[in-house]
Amino acid sequence: MLGPEEVRILLALAMLSLASAWDLRSRSVSDWLWIVFGAAAAILFALDIPAAEELPMMILGLGMVAGVSFAAYRTGLFGGADAIGVVVLALLVPEYTGRYMQAGEPGILFPLTVFTNALLISAFQVAANVARNLVSLRRGLFVGFEQESASKKAVAFLIGYRATNPRFAFPIEGGGSQRKFDFGFRNAETANYESRKDVWVTPGIPFLVFLLAGFVVSILFGDLVSLLF
Repeated sequence: MLGPEEVRILLALAMLSLASAWDLRSRSVSDWLWIVFGAAAAILFALDIPAAEELPMMILGLGMVAGVSFAAYRTGLFGGADAIGVVVLALLVPEYTGRYMQAGEPGILFPLTVFTNALLISAFQVAANVARNLVSLRRGLFVGFEQESASKKAVAFLIGYRATNPRFAFPIEGGGSQRKFDFGFRNAETANYESRKDVWVTPGIPFLVFLLAGFVVSILFGDLVSLLF
C-alpha cells in the first residue's frame, strides 16, 4: 500500500507531466490543473499533518521558493504558469525523506532542491545550442552578419540558433533592413514569439519542462549542486 509520501510523489509527477505537455503544445496551462492539484495538496496536508518541529523549516522552504518564483514572474523571467507550478509543487511535496533519509540529510527543503536542480538543468540549453550551431557552422551560419563583432557572434552561438522556421522561440536579432543581433531582454509572459523565417532565435522552452526534470533528478539523485561541487 502506498504511503502519503509516495502518493504525493505520484501526484506531483502527474501534475508536472500534464503541465509540461500542455505548455509545450500550446504555451498555456489551464488554471483548473493548478486548482485540482492544489486541492489535492490541501487534502493530503489535512490527512498527514507534519510534526510541529518540522513546520518552521517547511514554511521557510515554501516561502523561499514562492518568493523567488514570484520575483522571477514579476521580472519576466518566468511565465505565470511556471510560477504557479513551482508553488503548487512545493505545496504538494513540501518534503521528501526517501533519498535524504539514506544520506542522513534533511529533506524539508526539498522544494528548494527541486528548484535549483531545474535551474541547473535549464542551463543545458547552451550545450544544445552549441551542438546545433556546430552542425550548421559550414552552412553560412553568420551570412548577413559580417558587420557584427566576434563577441556578439559568440554570444549568439551560445544562447541561440538560426532557425529556418521558428516556432515558440524568441528573436535575438533586430527587424531593421541591416541584420544585427539584439540581445535585449524579452518578458517571458508578454513577449511575442518569432514568426519570421531564417532568423536567429533563442529557445522558448517552458520552465515547467525543466521543473519536471529537476523533480525527477531530485528524487533519484538529490541536490545537483552538492553532487557537482
